Amino acid sequence: MSACAWLAAAPVRANGFDLIGFLDPSASNNYTDLWGWSHPSNGHSYALVGNNGTGLHIVDVSNPANPFQVVAVTTVPRYDIKTYGNLVYTVDGLPNGAGGILDISNPSSPVVVGSFLGGHNLWIDSKGFMYVALPGLTCYDLNPNPLQPRFAWSIEAVDGHDSYVDGDILYDFRGYAGTFIYDVSDRYSPVGIGSITDPAIVFHHEGRLTENGRYLYLCDEFAMSPKPDITVWDLQNIANPVKVGNIYDPTATAHYCYVVGKTLAVAYFTAGVKLFDITNPTQPVLIDQYDTNAGTGEGIFQGAYGCYPFGPGGTIYVSDRPNGLFVFRFDYATAVGSAPTPALSLGPNTPNPFGASTAIPLHADGTQDVTVSVFDATGKQVRALRTGVVAAGEHVIEWDGRDQDGRAVASGVYFCRLRGAGSEAVRKMVLVR
Repeated sequence: MSACAWLAAAPVRANGFDLIGFLDPSASNNYTDLWGWSHPSNGHSYALVGNNGTGLHIVDVSNPANPFQVVAVTTVPRYDIKTYGNLVYTVDGLPNGAGGILDISNPSSPVVVGSFLGGHNLWIDSKGFMYVALPGLTCYDLNPNPLQPRFAWSIEAVDGHDSYVDGDILYDFRGYAGTFIYDVSDRYSPVGIGSITDPAIVFHHEGRLTENGRYLYLCDEFAMSPKPDITVWDLQNIANPVKVGNIYDPTATAHYCYVVGKTLAVAYFTAGVKLFDITNPTQPVLIDQYDTNAGTGEGIFQGAYGCYPFGPGGTIYVSDRPNGLFVFRFDYATAVGSAPTPALSLGPNTPNPFGASTAIPLHADGTQDVTVSVFDATGKQVRALRTGVVAAGEHVIEWDGRDQDGRAVASGVYFCRLRGAGSEAVRKMVLVR
C-alpha cells in the first residue's frame, strides 16, 4: 500500500485528536527524526524532517492542513535534529560521527555555518549547553559562540544513546548499560547522583519527566513482550529510583516519548502515534492513537519514528518511515483527563535600566515551544534570544545589549517579547550606555 493510499485508509480519531495534514517530500523512504521551529519575527511554523537519503527537509506547517516543503538541505547530517535560536544542530547517528550547524534565519535559503564532532543523538538545554551521545556523552557550551561549540566535558563509556536535561538534572540514557543521573548545577562539573538498571529493560533508549519532575517515563527500544516498552520511575529519592508502572503493546515497539501537561505522546513505530492520559502518572491511560503505518510487529523499526508535540495550537508533527510527515491537532484542554496547554510568564528583567547585560526570568508551567525576542521602539526585531523547547520551571535568559550580528545596540527603550502555546508577554527594558 502506498503512503497516500494508507493515509486515505487510516481513520481520523476522536477525543480531540485529529489528522489535519500530510506531506511526503521525498522519494526516499529513509525518514528519521524531526523537530519543530517557529520563526521569531513572522511567526511561521516549520517542521524540520530528517531523511538520510535526501536531506533535511524544511517544511512550512503554518497552515497545518497544507504543509509544503521550502527546501531540502543535503550538506548537513539529518539523523537527529535540535534548534537553538535560529540555528539547527544535526548529527548523523554514528559514533564520533559528523555534526552540522545550519542557520535558518531565512528558511528558504539556509546556510551551513559550522560543524562539530557528532554522535547518535543530541539535546540542547535551556542554558545553552549541548549534549551529544555515543560513545559516552560529550557536553558543549554554546554560549561563547554557538557557531563553534566549546568542549565542556565528556563521560567516557562504550555505550551511549541519548540524553535529557530538566532544570539542573541530566539523564544519560546509555543503551544496554542503563540510565545515569547527574546534577549539573555547575554545567562544567557533572556529579553522579543516581542510576537505573533493571533486568526487565533491554535498552535504555530515552525518556521524559512529568511536569513536576517526580516521574520518569523510560523507553526501551528493544523490549519484546512480555517486557514493557515504557517503564515509569518514581524519582522522589533520586538516588534510588523505584519502578511504579509500565506501558506495553505486544504488536509494536516504542521509540520516542514526550510529556505535554498531563499527556504523554509516544512515537510507537508500527502502532503509529499514541497519546496517554497521565493524570495519574503511575497508571497511564491510552486516550487515543493514529496508526501512520500499515505494518505491525515488535522489533520492526518502521512507522512513527519521531514526534514533536509542542507545535502551536496543539499541533503534533510525526515523521513516519517510510511514509513522511503527518500533522495532527490535539485538544489538550478538552481531551479526557488532559490539562490545558501550559502557561507562560515573563518576569521583570534585572537590572533595569542596565548597561552591559540584563537577566530576564521566564516561567513555564510545562514543557513547550517558545520564542523570546528583543525589539526596538519602532517594532523592529533586534535579536532572537531563545527559540525552541523549554522544560517546566524557572529559566533565566540573558541579553548582552547586542543585536543578531553581535553588534552593540544604542541606548534606548527595548521590548522583550515571549510567545508560545497561544500566550504572549512583553516587558519593557531600558539600555543605558
